[in-house]
Amino acid sequence: MRQLLLTTALSFLSAGAGLADGAALILGNERYDRLDRVSRGDDVLEIGEGLVDLGFQVFALGDGEAENTAKALADF
Repeated sequence: MRQLLLTTALSFLSAGAGLADGAALILGNERYDRLDRVSRGDDVLEIGEGLVDLGFQVFALGDGEAENTAKALADF
């Protein structure tokens, strides 16, 4: 599952890099109220470090609930 998440995230990054406007929003969740736990689901947040190195402004949130996820989206 971890490999799938990272591969998917990297695919979106490489496909969308030309469309980006210098900012990235990364949401990584392991815990959900109504779904099973996603083992190491927040590992996707590690991608943020590479994006910062590429000059992106990164907005990242791990295991966010609805309220702070909405705030992260608004900040983005």
